[in-house]
Parts: sequence; structure tokens; C-alpha cells
Amino acid sequence: MTCALGHETRHFTGTKAFPVDRHSCPTCKRDYSAKLDRWTRHPGYCDGCQGPTWRMRDTPEFGKILLWPDPATKFPRFRTPNGPGADIFRDFCATCCPRVGDDPPAIIAEIDGQPIETAECVGYMPADRYAHLFNDKFGRFLHDWLVDHLGLSAEERDAVLGQWDQDRAEVNTNGG
Repeated sequence: MTCALGHETRHFTGTKAFPVDRHSCPTCKRDYSAKLDRWTRHPGYCDGCQGPTWRMRDTPEFGKILLWPDPATKFPRFRTPNGPGADIFRDFCATCCPRVGDDPPAIIAEIDGQPIETAECVGYMPADRYAHLFNDKFGRFLHDWLVDHLGLSAEERDAVLGQWDQDRAEVNTNGG
């Protein structure tokens, strides 16, 4: 299968416990959902340039696992004509992030079923939304989970935790 732009896609069937029927375009960072019969956004990637906005880890069993947001990631809120209940948040890198009053980038085909011309950036997700992913409790969880669940070696775990410590320091320094 190819994506809407003609790139070759990868097919995922999931696991026995969590079966899925999904195609993913590694170039566009979009997924095709057979259930929805449409291309959807690829979580963890910028809706502008498609660069990563979350720290991730590749796993043979589950594919990419989102671990925590990159400290530079911005989460603008878009409002559609359906009113405040239709607000949605999307991830953007700092370079692509729309300013308040801007339309969403053209890469977003629709938001909540509304064409992009009908959505406007009206603010940003509060900075403390993901604060729990940078606290001591999450760090202790991550320490064990990376080995127990993802099967990383102690060296691989330490490299991931080193990145987490750097990101945590940045978030704490910038009030993130």
C-alpha cells in the first residue's frame, strides 16, 4: 500500500492482545486506519514539519513507544466553529508552532472533522500538562519499565534515563 503522496507504507497487525490493522508511512509520519478508512496524524511528530516532538523508543513488538514530550514541543489549541467543546491540541516543534490567531499549517487536512480554513489557534496547552512525566515518581517507574517491559539492557536504559535527566533539567529551568 502507498500513502496519499505515493510513499511505500509499513503494515502493522499489532499483537495478539492488541490486534490492529494499520499502515504507517515513515516519510509522511501518518497512519492509515482501516477502521476509520482514512489517513490520520502520527502521534509524537510535529504537525508542521513531521519532525519528532516526543522522545521515543523503537521496539520490535510494539513499534515506536512515546516516552515523554521533547521539552521544546508546543501544544497549541485550535478552535473550530463548533465552539469551545471542539477545541483540540496538536503537537508542534518550536519552529512550526502557530501563533495565536494563526490558521493551522496546511499539513493538517482537518481538525475534528472541520476543514483547516475553519480552525484558528486560540492558545496553548498549560505548561504543567505533562509535568508528571518529569517528576521523581515517573523517573523511578521509567527506570524499571525500560528493562522489564521494553527489554532494554542496563546500558540502553541508562542512555534513555540520561536523556530524561537532561530534558527534566530543561523543563525545570524553563518552568515547563
